[in-house]
Amino acid sequence: MQKDIVKTFQGRLQGLGYYHGEIDGDAGTMTSSATVAFKTAHGLAARDYVGPITMTTLFSTAAKAAPIIVPPSLMPSVDPSLDLLLAEARKWIGLKEIPGPVDNEQIVKWGKAAGITWWNNDDDAWCAVAINGWLVACGFPSTKSALARSFCNYGKRITVPVPGAIGVIPRGSSPTFGHVFLIEKVHANGTVTAINGNVSNMVKRSTYTISSILNDGLRLPIAA
Repeated sequence: MQKDIVKTFQGRLQGLGYYHGEIDGDAGTMTSSATVAFKTAHGLAARDYVGPITMTTLFSTAAKAAPIIVPPSLMPSVDPSLDLLLAEARKWIGLKEIPGPVDNEQIVKWGKAAGITWWNNDDDAWCAVAINGWLVACGFPSTKSALARSFCNYGKRITVPVPGAIGVIPRGSSPTFGHVFLIEKVHANGTVTAINGNVSNMVKRSTYTISSILNDGLRLPIAA
């Protein structure tokens, strides 16, 4: 879709409560997840393809809003240390890789602080490096790995997402690689808003479906 059409699409999804990002015309992860959530709620195929049926349904008077009341089971109190972790992550929203041979020193620092001794660049996938850097800055242990799936053995496994928890999703069909993020908000439509690194080469908010999180990929950080 053209950028102006994507903006209109995002605006409508946001008005109905499915999209929680910026109206920026970027048909990325947040828009994709919101599209799937909307289509699922309306009995359409749960994929991010936007065709005539999806557009007609979205802009019809019959379009249903996402539930706005989050069940209490999805809103437990956030531990103060997790509040600090979320504040640390929010501080870096907007930080970007530097194209070319020069590296963003903050991304390099996160890797070093996390004990990833070989880390010296911002070219390799750095989602896990960012999460580890934020954890260490707040007194939590690091996985000492640049692999997103290293978090599948981290902290305490939980079954219900909460703000401050870590989520890991697969990357394609690879059993080794994945993507890791910090959950900021939990929504009643089955999605979470997350803060993550290495998305569009930067730290930003994204939306993911809870069902996409790996079985052992929902983890609660435990202080060292």
